[in-house]
Amino acid sequence: MKTVLVVAMLAAGYGTANAQSADSTEAGEACAGLGAGKPEMNLFSRLNVVEVKPLMAYSGGGDAYEKVAGATIVVRGDGPAAGRLQQLLTCHIAEAKLAGGESGDPLAVQGVRTSIRPYGPGYRIDISAGDAGTPPAEEVWTRASHIHSEQ
Repeated sequence: MKTVLVVAMLAAGYGTANAQSADSTEAGEACAGLGAGKPEMNLFSRLNVVEVKPLMAYSGGGDAYEKVAGATIVVRGDGPAAGRLQQLLTCHIAEAKLAGGESGDPLAVQGVRTSIRPYGPGYRIDISAGDAGTPPAEEVWTRASHIHSEQ
């Protein structure tokens, strides 16, 4: 019985080590070419945030209505170009996953996704996780609502 328990404990530790190694590799690939050192844990403090608002989406079905699907963050265009901004977001998400997530960071919600598109003189960053109206989507908005804008 002791042998089975030890083997199971070792296997569990091995699985964790493999997952951590995969997360580390993912973070390394996502952050390649961004310069020395880790990116700041609060990426949005480096950007010129103009507006933070909930990302809304219609629910399906006969009684369709809007639900929170995440957050939209509008930044001025005097920061990094769109391609570099997407890489910074991808790197930040990978680093947050490796670190176990930061409690107040909308990019640290499990399953988070981002998209960037031009918006006025800057960019619109949509951050979502899960389906509209689900706890992960609402958690993204809750965390993002604490990001301070220049307004």
